Amino acid sequence: MVQRLDRAIVAAIGCFLIAGAATAEDPRLKTRLAATSVAEKSRTLAGLYLTAKEASSAIRRYPDLLLVDVRFPRVVAEGLPAPVTRNIPIYREVVHRKGEIDELVEQSLNPEFLSAVEALASGRRGKATTVLLICWAGPYSAVAADHLTRAGFANVYTVIDGTDGTDEPTLPGWRKSGQPWLEEPRPDQIWVAHD
Repeated sequence: MVQRLDRAIVAAIGCFLIAGAATAEDPRLKTRLAATSVAEKSRTLAGLYLTAKEASSAIRRYPDLLLVDVRFPRVVAEGLPAPVTRNIPIYREVVHRKGEIDELVEQSLNPEFLSAVEALASGRRGKATTVLLICWAGPYSAVAADHLTRAGFANVYTVIDGTDGTDEPTLPGWRKSGQPWLEEPRPDQIWVAHD
C-alpha cells in the first residue's frame, strides 16, 4: 500500500514538473481574464489568454511577439488583424463547389502547422518565443495552442475573443473593439499549402 502510494506521489510530481516546465506566462503580458471565465471549448493546457484589445496593445509594445491567425486562408483573404505575422491554419479543409454553394467535405489537422510555426519562431527565441493565436472566437486557437504546448512551446496565448467576438458583451473581438485591421492582407501573410 505504501509503495503504491509512493509511486502515485512520484508520478503526480513528475506530471506537475513536466507541465510546469512546458508552459510559462510571459511576465510582460497582463490580462483581466480569469481562466475560469473562459468557455470550456476555448480552454487550453497552458491556460494563457488575452483579449483582442490586450493582444493588440501587447504587440504594439513588444514587436518580438508572434501573432498567428489560425483560420482558413479563404477566410483570411477577406481580412485579418493588421499585425498578424502569418496565417497558418490549424485545420486543412477540402471544399467542393456545388453550383453557387461551397460545401465543406473534410476538415483535418494541418500537418504543416507545427513546422510552420517553428520556422517563424526560429528567427526569434525558438520555442521560448511568445506566440499569440487568433481565430474567429477561441476554439480553433485553443486547439492550436494545445498543439504548440505539447510540442514544447513555453508561452502560447489564445486571443479569446478572436476576430469576431464571443456572446459575452465584454469580449467583442478584434474588429468590433477597433483594433487595426487589413481588408486586403499582404500575399506573404496568407498561407499556401505545400502539397
